Amino acid sequence: MIKLYHSSLTVASYDDIMSCWIVSRLIICVNFLLFIGCLI
Repeated sequence: MIKLYHSSLTVASYDDIMSCWIVSRLIICVNFLLFIGCLI
């Protein structure tokens, strides 16, 4: 990531946004599955 910041700030920030979005989606999916598991 450091090399990306040196070459292009926009690319690094875009990668950070995408990784944060993916992680947040995974957390939401896991919580949803746990919620359904508790109901069953």
